[in-house]
Amino acid sequence: MAEILKNSNSPVYHQVFWRGNVVDADNLPTVEIYDITETPEEENPGLTILLDTITAEKDETNVGLYAAHIPLPYTSNTGTLRLVWNYE
Repeated sequence: MAEILKNSNSPVYHQVFWRGNVVDADNLPTVEIYDITETPEEENPGLTILLDTITAEKDETNVGLYAAHIPLPYTSNTGTLRLVWNYE
């Protein structure tokens, strides 16, 4: 689980693997940002709030590594976010 500091947009990283090998995705991944502060997914599946969908950035020096910068409005309060990475 990644930790994001309040009032920051430090990147959250994700590495892509295919059949045990690190690979680049065919397209830039998108990241869905959900607020699960009030209704954790484990307790109430499907009752999360979709805040935004952003496009991740490719790390220029590492194969298969992508970064998502969570917009500041979503890190200005204490809470729990769930990130869903979608890629090909």
